[in-house]
Amino acid sequence: MEPEERTEFKILIVDDNPKNIQVVGNLLRLEGHPTAFAFNGKQALEMIKADNYDLILLDIMMPGMDGFEVCEALKKEERTKDIPVIFLTAKADMDSIVKGFDLGAFDYVTKPFISQELLARVRSRLKMKSLNDELKRRYLEIKELEAVKETMTQMIVHDMKNPLNIILGYADLLQINEAVSADPQASKYITSVIKSGRTMLEMVMQMLDIARLESGQMNLKIENIAVAEIVNEAADNMRPLLKEASVVLKRCLPENIAELRADRKLLRRILANIIGNAIHYAPQDTAVTLSAVRQDQDILIEITDQGPGIPSEYHEAIFEKFTQGKKDAARHRHSTGLGLAFCKMATEALGGSIGVESQVDKGSTFWLRLPAT
Repeated sequence: MEPEERTEFKILIVDDNPKNIQVVGNLLRLEGHPTAFAFNGKQALEMIKADNYDLILLDIMMPGMDGFEVCEALKKEERTKDIPVIFLTAKADMDSIVKGFDLGAFDYVTKPFISQELLARVRSRLKMKSLNDELKRRYLEIKELEAVKETMTQMIVHDMKNPLNIILGYADLLQINEAVSADPQASKYITSVIKSGRTMLEMVMQMLDIARLESGQMNLKIENIAVAEIVNEAADNMRPLLKEASVVLKRCLPENIAELRADRKLLRRILANIIGNAIHYAPQDTAVTLSAVRQDQDILIEITDQGPGIPSEYHEAIFEKFTQGKKDAARHRHSTGLGLAFCKMATEALGGSIGVESQVDKGSTFWLRLPAT
């Protein structure tokens, strides 16, 4: 249902000439708009501070605080910066007009004014304000709905952890059961259940972590970390995946490289995500290279594969939630599009940056830049 269009707006007239206020006020009241008036800039600001107005008709040449100063003061305040201002003045030289627009005025009407022109400009500005107000209202409604949806999603995702852990626990017990292990078909099925369950649990944890990172609620333990140590920790966890994919991991780490500043667990997960992706897309019997170097005040870590590469139009998009780049069709890899989004948010939470350099059919290099000690 469309909201009813506003027909009544409260307008403040600011002018040191009572006759001008009377003429303009009569015109606006005939249009159905309630009006108020001020005889100088200081009085106008006090009235605006105490009440809400939809439009201000503002004279420039006034004793004490002139119209330019009043407009500048309005635009500096969050509550009043969006109130449309129309300068109504005899000061119509080009420099004054330009200055008025630079200060944020919406329009300019010169004295002596033509009634029809003034009303046409007022109607135009009020129509624009009405549309802007409606746009803001709908935007806030959408933001509120998004917040509710996000909260519900996180509650559902959080509640999925317990049943998933129970499923995985019983599946592990079945896997070591003698009757199951003696049956190749049953063993195959239970292995598939465990693998899928762990993938789903990983997705749940990534969604929860992304929500914590977005809200700034993830607690970080920042410490000095030896580069070789954290790289080796992440790489050692990749051994089963390397063996399964028939891929070799090469490490190129210079001696005596400076330590970096990060949260150890978070950084290990970032590296595991990127290394895991590189292994998955690397062709069999090729190598994934992991290197690190000191650059100014940062440590630059790079993971390079010889995979299918990523089209340039995806280089930024792949770090957004639920966005997936071009897949290697031979692998048919399923991806939630959360892994790299998590890596980006986590890296930025550590005060670093992340990116990719890649060409189709020429492999990819993901780089990670973090503060050195």
